[in-house]
Amino acid sequence: MIPQEREELFEIAGAVVAEAWQNAPYPKSERHPENLIHKTMRGEYVRSKSEVIIANALYQAGIPYRYEQITEFGGVVIAADFIVLSVRRQKFLVWEHFGRMNDPEYQKSYLWKLRKYAEAGLVVGVNLLTTFDDADGAIDAGQVKKYIEEVIL
Repeated sequence: MIPQEREELFEIAGAVVAEAWQNAPYPKSERHPENLIHKTMRGEYVRSKSEVIIANALYQAGIPYRYEQITEFGGVVIAADFIVLSVRRQKFLVWEHFGRMNDPEYQKSYLWKLRKYAEAGLVVGVNLLTTFDDADGAIDAGQVKKYIEEVIL
């Protein structure tokens, strides 16, 4: 088999595995289902408009992801906003969006989550992606695009 054919075969196999992983059942957060009010292009409901932007960007780029999958990180169970599969890089990444940073209680949960991820070996910009809403509640779509292009794809 010539190298180009081999590379194409691996791409096809990776795409099949990625689709199967994305569509397989997984343990999902059942916390506050009444807050799942924003519909994504993939047809699922998320908690915020910023999460819609992230989910839609992942979907449009053909990146497989799971929303609020319950996963254990360093002995602590967390429902990460997104678990993303980078097929080309052959790794999973966690993407957390922190939306209410002007709320002191929310800030405490943000710091706790970051600490737990760090204890589990996740590193921001490497296998942990973080985005934030600004004071007006807006997300930086440029940062979303940059993560997709430079870290995931």
